[in-house]
Amino acid sequence: MTKDDHNVILINPNPIRPAIPPIGLEYLYEYLLRYGIQAHLYDFGVDGDRSLATLIDALHPSVIGISVRNIDDGHLFHKRSYLTHIRDLVFRIRKHTNAKICLGGVGYSIMPESILRFTQADFGIIGEGEMSFLDLLNNLSHPENVANLVYFNNGEIRTSIKTVDFLDSGQLNLKRVSLQYGKYLDGGSIFNIQTLRGCNRNCLFCSEPEVLGRKLRFRDPLSVIEEMHRLKELGVVSKLYFVDSEYNVNNVHAQKMAEEIIASGLKVSWNCYMNPLGVDRELIHAVKMAGCDMIVWGVEAASESMLHSLQKDFFVDDIFRVNQLCRAEEQKAAYTLLFGGPGECEKTIRESYHAIRSMHADHVFISCGIRIFPRTDLYRRAISDGDLDEKQDLIEPVYYNERYVRDVVYSEVT
Repeated sequence: MTKDDHNVILINPNPIRPAIPPIGLEYLYEYLLRYGIQAHLYDFGVDGDRSLATLIDALHPSVIGISVRNIDDGHLFHKRSYLTHIRDLVFRIRKHTNAKICLGGVGYSIMPESILRFTQADFGIIGEGEMSFLDLLNNLSHPENVANLVYFNNGEIRTSIKTVDFLDSGQLNLKRVSLQYGKYLDGGSIFNIQTLRGCNRNCLFCSEPEVLGRKLRFRDPLSVIEEMHRLKELGVVSKLYFVDSEYNVNNVHAQKMAEEIIASGLKVSWNCYMNPLGVDRELIHAVKMAGCDMIVWGVEAASESMLHSLQKDFFVDDIFRVNQLCRAEEQKAAYTLLFGGPGECEKTIRESYHAIRSMHADHVFISCGIRIFPRTDLYRRAISDGDLDEKQDLIEPVYYNERYVRDVVYSEVT
């Protein structure tokens, strides 16, 4: 079977409202079109699931791809899994077609073998999906030839040899032709855009370097601006969010990006995550003038001992410094706090709370409890401390030192 023989349906199954445009599926959809694949995108975000069966019956697809953005709600007390919804979707699809079903996405890549086993899909792609998915279409009978693929072989889970190959930055451009943007606008959605892929930080709890790769690939600022212009033509003039792990994972690139946006004359407001390390007033001024409505500083703590415990690469003084720079430039600033990591106690909670409160932040986003994900340093820490069995399946949410966080940390935070 050649690529011309394939009909492919790509599904965004995310039912959360307001709907979040699936940028990962947009990249995959346009990549497949570039190589002549007949791809169709079905979007639960704006259409629900009412006509999915009709589409499947009409197209007779050979492969159906399902994006898994989140595996659960990340809430210590609710622990609402989204994977049951994915599993039920897989079973429902199989009532209408014998097409192979392939999972992918950031959420899937966090624990690929466990999720494939739980959902009983045929395949799953770890990390970037564009090249592997295209290879899969021509290797459905020989999945072992496809890089970064998880699959069933005689009832057993197998994982093909991994590769470090990624799309180069020149291929990370979107024409924005796949989604019903009008419906997303009417629903009050946030719209995503990327300036880079990858993350080379070493945060204790974070799985992004494993999922996205540590190799940083920066897009040409002019291509990002072209994409922003296309979004503006579609009606997106605000609620635009840079979904990079951190917009300024490289401060030089972040400065250049902001300066090019200013030079273009583009008037669009946007938000982003940033890291305090090495940030100066010139960068704050540039992002402000480029239309940044608010910087979200992903600090997670404002206690020296907790910053060290969480393996952050900056200090409390850096947080105060960037806060002063934002005040000087009249740049709105928000801060994230993540309570419950190793060494968290009443003293560290109060240190973080009082430090952030003294900054008079525009917003503070507080989370209590840190979800343990495989292959992270927190995962290894929990095993070495005897708090986690390395054979334990983390499909069901597990939080670090959960009882202490519930009984002590939560009461201090609230």
